[in-house]
Amino acid sequence: MDSATRPNHPDVENALRELTAIRADLVSGPAVLHRRLQGVHANYRDSARNLLHYLALRRHDLRPLQLRMIWIKSHIRLISCLRKMEDSMFLK
Repeated sequence: MDSATRPNHPDVENALRELTAIRADLVSGPAVLHRRLQGVHANYRDSARNLLHYLALRRHDLRPLQLRMIWIKSHIRLISCLRKMEDSMFLK
């Protein structure tokens, strides 16, 4: 398989780096999160934590990252299909 059909390694690394940064943003500030959740009834605390994480996630424009991930996924599928084709050709 030539490099033209393989996802660019830096593309995958950049997407992973961006996802890691977003995750770090979501889990950062435990003191702020803890303070906000103090006034929430224990029965609803997990839901409130989830809502705060969701709102933090929505602060990011994920569209460029989503497009890169779609591109990476499509190239991985292409590679998988080509390998299956190659395997079936060698089995005949």
